[in-house]
Amino acid sequence: MKRLVVGILVLVSLATVISCSKPESRLIGKWVGKSGSFQFNENKTGVMNPPAGVNLPHDIRFSWALRGDDSIQLSIQPPVAKNVLARFEGKKVLVIEDDKFVKE
Repeated sequence: MKRLVVGILVLVSLATVISCSKPESRLIGKWVGKSGSFQFNENKTGVMNPPAGVNLPHDIRFSWALRGDDSIQLSIQPPVAKNVLARFEGKKVLVIEDDKFVKE
């Protein structure tokens, strides 16, 4: 009986930790899609790489910030030089300007 109670407490604790993880921790890492890849770093910076054949340089830098509505604001540096919004779609998909990216 004691093992059962301990087992249940461990499962409840794990479920709580997983369900309470911050969007920031889910975001960190490399996301890949048809329109290239985005590497999100813990220091709220990142690097964007367009797909092969696109006339843009690689390693375009950006900064990111979580907004109050759980969307992510990306401020992409030149030559792109624009601000875009991203959002999670489920647990494994990140949508950036209608393009879907999956975490590697």
